[in-house]
Amino acid sequence: MVGRDNHKGLKQTFITFGYMFIPIGLSMHLAHNTGHLLKESGIIVPALKRAINTYTPFYVGEPDWRVGAEPLIESALLYWIQMGIFFIFFGFSLYAGYRIAMMSYRGSRTAFHALIPMIIFSFLLMMANVYLLNLPMAPRHIH
Repeated sequence: MVGRDNHKGLKQTFITFGYMFIPIGLSMHLAHNTGHLLKESGIIVPALKRAINTYTPFYVGEPDWRVGAEPLIESALLYWIQMGIFFIFFGFSLYAGYRIAMMSYRGSRTAFHALIPMIIFSFLLMMANVYLLNLPMAPRHIH
């Protein structure tokens, strides 16, 4: 960690607080992939059947793609699970920022003043995550 200095430039401040933003990125990946897991996991059985039929000498029957068409949970519940992931990881981000500020600055007042813009930036990144996660995925698959 950078020494306890109260006169950091903007670039050095962002470098110092960089670890604070790791939970933000992780939350987006975890929330996004949770959506895939809970919406599409029923397709595993027919996909596995197709793979066995195609890549092995065994035949396990024709895959029925209608079996996995239903998601495991309702969309509204999935939304709240994803928002919970964001909220928890935002808390990790704030805690990491607090610890970094306390270790990097001499006075708690100076540390808090350095942390405020990072909290705002962290919040804006989380709002961007929420927005991006709620965009429809269907247009990505249209060719």
